[in-house]
Amino acid sequence: MRQITSREIALCVVTMSSNFLRWHKTYIENSCNIKAELMAYKLTMSQLHLLFFLHMNPEIRTLSALSSELFTSKGSLSLMLSKLERNGYLRKNAPAKEDDGRKVYLSLTERAEEVLKVIEKRFMESTSAIFDQMDDKAKNRFYDKLMELQQIFATGGIKL
Repeated sequence: MRQITSREIALCVVTMSSNFLRWHKTYIENSCNIKAELMAYKLTMSQLHLLFFLHMNPEIRTLSALSSELFTSKGSLSLMLSKLERNGYLRKNAPAKEDDGRKVYLSLTERAEEVLKVIEKRFMESTSAIFDQMDDKAKNRFYDKLMELQQIFATGGIKL
């Protein structure tokens, strides 16, 4: 059996990351035909991604933290957040009196949570259909490896 190098694994991970992003965009926009639905909600794909990110990371609630996590400038995010607020998806909350008065805390509105629930359901149904083609043994192996990768990425490369 050939010895795989760490560099080959790293290249595979980087390539997979790029391919996943490309697949995700193509699949969501085309296969799920989500663009029309997003237009009805007055949302763009970028805004939807941002709402999902905030939904999945409730501890990130300031513009600075969001900018840092997403590697995006505060200026770019600020414009998107203002539009989401105008369309009723986001609330900007004033800080507590003892907190730095310049901070603004972000929270999703009920409208955002409802839209995310609808879109997430459609996405999960259509995406899970891809994995329905695998037998149970293959699904379990695939899932175990994904969980290992998730743990490595979540801990900054340290396997616990």
